[in-house]
Amino acid sequence: MNLNGTAVHWHGLRQLNSNWQDGVPGVSQCPITPFQSYTYEFQVTQYGVSWYHSHFALQYPAGLYGPLKINGPTSQNYDIDIGPLLISDWFHQSPFSLFYEELCCNTPIPNSHLLQGQGVYYDETTGLRSGSFYSLGVARGKKYKISLVNAGTSTQFTFWIDGHTFTVVGTDFVPIEGYETDTLNIAVGQRYDIIIKANADCSHGTNFWIHARDCNSPTQISTLGILRYDPTSTELPPDSHDNRLNFGCLEPPAKFLVPVVSKKVGKPINGLTPNQYLNVSLQPYPKLDPDTHLLKWSLKNYPMYLNWSVPSLKLIQDNSDTTGVAFPQDYVPIFLDYPDNDWLYFLIEGMFNTTDPTIEVSNSSHPIHLHGHDFSILAQSHTPFDISTFSPNLDNPPRRDTAMLPQNGYLVIGFEMNNPGAWLLHCHIAWHASSGMAVQFVESSGQLQSMIRKAGIMPSLEDQCDAWTSWYDDYNVPAEHTQDAESGV
Repeated sequence: MNLNGTAVHWHGLRQLNSNWQDGVPGVSQCPITPFQSYTYEFQVTQYGVSWYHSHFALQYPAGLYGPLKINGPTSQNYDIDIGPLLISDWFHQSPFSLFYEELCCNTPIPNSHLLQGQGVYYDETTGLRSGSFYSLGVARGKKYKISLVNAGTSTQFTFWIDGHTFTVVGTDFVPIEGYETDTLNIAVGQRYDIIIKANADCSHGTNFWIHARDCNSPTQISTLGILRYDPTSTELPPDSHDNRLNFGCLEPPAKFLVPVVSKKVGKPINGLTPNQYLNVSLQPYPKLDPDTHLLKWSLKNYPMYLNWSVPSLKLIQDNSDTTGVAFPQDYVPIFLDYPDNDWLYFLIEGMFNTTDPTIEVSNSSHPIHLHGHDFSILAQSHTPFDISTFSPNLDNPPRRDTAMLPQNGYLVIGFEMNNPGAWLLHCHIAWHASSGMAVQFVESSGQLQSMIRKAGIMPSLEDQCDAWTSWYDDYNVPAEHTQDAESGV
């Protein structure tokens, strides 16, 4: 890993008027060369909990991620803020070495799961249990705010705590009115703020299991932590037989995710026509060989493939013509040159009809993440899309930056033209993004050119790219460093 470059993305932060700080190699910058540094500087315009992670290929599944917290108000009262609780999966070998397993065969299965970096697993060589349980001590009668973050590679988690209910008060960076539940599905990249009251029946013990289970896999054990009413206790809670299995990893219904700050969605300036649909598919790699056994994920026509040495911002700034001529087709640009504050709608389809024999239609669910914006969820279903019955939710619909495309279904999102930049829209299953399941919205390209010139970032960007290109040419190591079939993100 010490031969790789890197770039750090600040997940969910809008980067208003600072697209070049978004941390995406091949889009907003060149990778930071080994043994060099880069300082990210940006103004924060949101509050809540998220996470930062590398956006360099499969680097974050190898461990380059962490919590991010920006203090601000919550829609309901609490006594103690526990802060971010990161839930993740763990592969006990290099994710880079597992990449071709994803392309040719099956999605790699994690060896174990982690709560806040802790977890118990069985050692593959000795067969003995190893690791430790995450432990959270509470005092009876107190209310605790916990910010759940799914920082996984590919696992959508179902979260619950034995013997407790909780109130959900925030989704991603958006405070909501609050609703009570005892179970929550969390897709990769999503965050939920919950408030739990320590009022459980302790007549059978003061320790309770904290669960995070792959919501699509009944055979996998839960990631386990322990909620303790007696922090000095070292006993394990009694066995739990509650699976809480929810096939399809369905998100909470829209009626529960009501933003505190109300917003109505306007009519789309771009319409919602078939040529603008984003269709999830598997396509052969390389594209010219229909008999290949390697398949890459695609979100629109082509799997994304970026040149780390030539980021999108450099292409935009180096060319006065920003209509797409200068962009390679496998950068998958979608140019958004519309008036400020107009609304755009986009349909992401997981099930659709195609006559292309080389394309395989996906039947998976996918967590879809947008950079540079949060978006309104206008429609979401596990059934095929039918424009004749489409009725978008326009009256203060759920807003967030990561939402689930249901298995065999569709997701319709809407957002406003208010942040010039080159912004990724991608699946946050790391294997899928690295395989090419992404597009980039090039928003207000003329304004973006002016902003880049005014900010004076090009000299440092050019230096960064020159350093990276020189390093890549001299020290490229195929197993850990080359892009080859990698999308770059």
